[in-house]
Formats: sequence, structure tokens, C-alpha cells
Amino acid sequence: MIKSNDCQNILINACGVHTGGGYVLLKELIESIPLHLNTIIWVDQRSDIFLNKIDGIEFRVVKPNIFARFFAELNIKFTAKKGDSLLCIGNLPPLWRNIAYTTVFFQNRLILTFRRSEYLNDYDKLTHIKFFIRRIFLIFFSKNANQFIVQTESMLNEFKSFLPTQNVIALPFLGKSLSVPSKLDFFENLKPYSFIYVASGEPHKNHKRLIESWILLALEGHYPNLVLTLDFQIWPELCDWINSQTRLYRLNIVNIGQVNRETVYYHYSMSKALIYPSYVESFGLPLLEASENKLPIIAPELDYVRDVVVPTETFDPFSSLSIARAVLRFLGKSKKPLEISSVELFWQNLVGDEL
Repeated sequence: MIKSNDCQNILINACGVHTGGGYVLLKELIESIPLHLNTIIWVDQRSDIFLNKIDGIEFRVVKPNIFARFFAELNIKFTAKKGDSLLCIGNLPPLWRNIAYTTVFFQNRLILTFRRSEYLNDYDKLTHIKFFIRRIFLIFFSKNANQFIVQTESMLNEFKSFLPTQNVIALPFLGKSLSVPSKLDFFENLKPYSFIYVASGEPHKNHKRLIESWILLALEGHYPNLVLTLDFQIWPELCDWINSQTRLYRLNIVNIGQVNRETVYYHYSMSKALIYPSYVESFGLPLLEASENKLPIIAPELDYVRDVVVPTETFDPFSSLSIARAVLRFLGKSKKPLEISSVELFWQNLVGDEL
């Protein structure tokens, strides 16, 4: 790997990065770029990152279409010089091998787990095709990268199984901590047992099963309040469905929309626990943020969770009932299992006193 003091320029291909954890991590990387290095960033037009002028950084805005992305790749190839370091934040290597030392920051586990049907059942056929194309692209063009970086041990093992000949390392990082208000300032205004789920609306984020678990809780007389962070403009159908279920079952669910990191941390400080039902992640940034805030975590019993945190309660992410039971355990209201009766009592129930 090229060290920063050997590097002439930093080139960052961030085309396609404009929301979610990738956007957060891109911002963290930009804020920590060594000041003595010149940096060129090819950035998605849908992102707001390029709106802030930063000394030493040149932003080249790329429209979100295949033709603009193709010409951006060409531009990167002809811009790169010997001694430069190219970082691709978008899971895929460049179309062409170039003279710069090329690192791919790989964050999309779904590309690796494409054949695991349970991960993609909730996606439409077009999305299946897109993941298939990305998977093939990764296989054929991986030689154009000098190394790949992932952020967890389980991702490292999965990537090595997928592309065993590639140079891949695990290098997790988290940006600067934010100072957040003390929880004690807000307890008087809180409903008891508040939960927060910080996530966008992709199917693998599992919002529908989470809401179904809240319905199961309501049917048993439990109404914990839940905060979501879904952008209505990006996920209108999902938001409409959540709103309809909220009204129908009188659920205590509030969607605050997509908010900045400072606002998210403020809501962490107002919550009793993070609930995180996503069934596949490459990193799970909110898990680390919650842990940083000493917030209890209710999450699936999956490798990506245990890679970064120790959850307070776990569940099966493919079962709404399992999620509901984990919530009840956290609340101290779980039901006892059914009593096991004798075989004699079973027959007595079938034939009565004639036994």
C-alpha cells in the first residue's frame, strides 16, 4: 500500500455514493484527508458534498447515468499519474487498470451473497439483475485493483471465499465522535421504552418485519414507541404502508425522515435502545454509533453484528415474532413458554374420562 508521504495526489472515485453509510464514511474520509496532498474527487451529482469548497480538494461532478460514469472512468484513467493513490468508493474496481495505486473500498455484502435467496427475496427482478451484473463485473475487473478494503472480519472471510486470489484487508474506521446531550435532560419528556432504527428503506433493512413485530406487540397490548429515519421522497410506498399500519393498529411510530448525524445522535440520547433488524450488512454504522453512545442494542444473531458490537438482545431477522419477543425481553415483559404436559393428559383431552 502506498504511504501518504510517498503519494503525489489522492484520487477518489465516489460516483454513485450519495446516501446511507457510504455517504457518511465518504464525508469522514474527506474531512481527514492530509492537508499537504492535492485531492480530486469524482462525486455523484445527487450528493451535497461538493457544495462545500475545501482547500486542496477539486470536485468533479458526475451525473447519475451510465454514460457519465463511463466518461468519468476515462477521465480518472487519464488524470492518474505515477505515484498517485486512487480510492474507489463504490464497491467496484475501475474499468481499466491505471498507473495509480488503486484501492477499492468494498461495502456491499449483497454482491457477495447474491446466490443466497433469503437475502434477495424482498427485491424485485430488476434489482436481482443489477446485483448479478455487479457480481460479474467484480469478477472480471478485480484485476484492475491493487487491493480491496473491507471493514469486518466476516466480510474479509466472505470476500476471500469469493475472490481468493485478490489482495484484501480488513481496515475498519469510525470518524470523530460527536458530543451529545445527556440522557438525563430528556427523560421527563419521554414515553417509556423508546426505540430507534436508523436506516434507509432498502428491502434488506427489513422495515416491514419490524413493523409487523410492532403489530404483534400491539395485539398483545404493548405499544412501545419507535423512531424511524426514512426519507419519504425516496421511499414513498414504504412510508405510506408504515403510516397506514400505524393508523390501523394505533402504533407509536414516528418517522423523522433522513437527518444529519448530529440529529441522529440527539435522538440516540433520547432513546432507550437501538433496534436493528437488517439481515445483511457490510459494517452496520448505526451499531457502532449506538455503542459509542452506550445505548443498548437489539439486533439479529448474525456475524455482521458480532463483528462490531455485543448486543443486549438478539433475534431471528426473518421472523416478526422473534423480533417482538426480543423487544418484550428487553422490556422485561416476556411470556413464559407453554407448560409441557404429560402424555396421559394429552390422551385425556382426546377421549375424556374414558381413559
